[in-house]
Amino acid sequence: MRKKLSLSDLQKIILDIYGIPDDQLYTVEDLLYYGQKFALVGIKKHEIRDKKAMIENFVISLAWFAALSNRYHFNLEEITWKRY
Repeated sequence: MRKKLSLSDLQKIILDIYGIPDDQLYTVEDLLYYGQKFALVGIKKHEIRDKKAMIENFVISLAWFAALSNRYHFNLEEITWKRY
């Protein structure tokens, strides 16, 4: 059985793998663009009933938004628990 990752774990993984390249290669607008792009592609895949591709695109979108939250040093898990 796989260990479930928290949002903090996800952010740390994204930061460890992509932190420096994300900061050097992408502007904030780029990070927002790619996050939205993959989310919209995931929605389109949902409409044509391709569940595997839909999930993959939403996971990619989440990774782009995690990179954006890392750029601003947001802790998504802490913010989520405060909200809900």
